[in-house]
Amino acid sequence: MSTVNGKKEKVMGVDLDPENRLEMKTDAEGYPSCKLDGKYCTTTDYLDLTQENAERYNKGKKSKSFGFFGGFGSGTLKKPYKINK
Repeated sequence: MSTVNGKKEKVMGVDLDPENRLEMKTDAEGYPSCKLDGKYCTTTDYLDLTQENAERYNKGKKSKSFGFFGGFGSGTLKKPYKINK
């Protein structure tokens, strides 16, 4: 999953953060301090990224893979005014 207090954490034996992008440390009072790629982030952002990694893993994708929309090219859309011609 990520590094929590210096230890690599896994969920059910699955490493959801193989690139070690996420890091969390807790202070003496138990409050978390989260980092993403070495920069501080909110705890909510940390949890969202962990959830996104888990969802991508469940779909069989890598935790860092994103799909990009390539747009519409010529011939990819059937225009209603050209269908009957």
